[in-house]
Amino acid sequence: MARTARNALNSAEAPKSSKKVFYWAKYLRKSTEEDDSRSIRNQDAVLDGVMERIIDADNKNTYIYVDTYKDEDYTGTDSERPDFKKLLRDIGSGKVNMVLVTDLSRLSRNISESINYVQGLFVAMDVRFVSSQLPMIDSFLEPDRIYSLEIPMQSMMNENHCAETSFKVRRTFNRLREKGDFIGAFAAYGWKKDPADKHRLLLDDEPYEILHQIKEWIFDGKSLNAISRTLNDHGILNPTGYKASKGIKFRSSHADPSHFWSATTVRRLMLRPENVGTLIQGRYRIKSYKVHTQI
Repeated sequence: MARTARNALNSAEAPKSSKKVFYWAKYLRKSTEEDDSRSIRNQDAVLDGVMERIIDADNKNTYIYVDTYKDEDYTGTDSERPDFKKLLRDIGSGKVNMVLVTDLSRLSRNISESINYVQGLFVAMDVRFVSSQLPMIDSFLEPDRIYSLEIPMQSMMNENHCAETSFKVRRTFNRLREKGDFIGAFAAYGWKKDPADKHRLLLDDEPYEILHQIKEWIFDGKSLNAISRTLNDHGILNPTGYKASKGIKFRSSHADPSHFWSATTVRRLMLRPENVGTLIQGRYRIKSYKVHTQI
């Protein structure tokens, strides 16, 4: 009976002394409106230091670096961040079981999502979550802390910051529109921002000549398909390709990654109101800072 009790006790204590392997990854995120203190580079350096301290203090478990996932120019309320989605897939496949962030807002600025990831998904998938600040937490060393008020309170402040920023930005943009100032992230093809005033547009000589040539071909009776073939045969980049050649990061539902012209692209360019000097803005907006559906 005593031997059986000792065996049971030994087997119960065995997992505590067993070695754990942590496949760790860093997640970095910076939105466009945040200052350089939140830069991807700074976050990376901070988390390297955090990981060094964790490894130095733990001579029992094994740590294997997997990857650094980073989303730049993405807000924390955007659920479609490409590297974040990749991280979630790697967590689901078991490739990653330890995630490091500089603070909870990097993970998400949505209250429900933050709580769901930290208190739900990561717990269910046995993922160690480490945040270096706001709040400073390590779910492996202090598993009960992830259920404290720190998580929902900090998540609420993170989302409130996003709501206030959205309100201020919209108010500023509305005021600039009323003045007739250009507020777009990118000038339309054929135009460029004035280096001395980003709210003023100037003609961009190279694409302007292409647009002028397209207009002449149309007046000569050339079809849109024939025009697009001619442009492609001469190796002329389409608007997306032209922006890419100038080092401009550009995301659009109309973007063609092949950089080839099509009849649709030619038609769309020829029908733009900008061609006759008319600036139209505010045709599209997102539903809210939390729902990024464009309407």
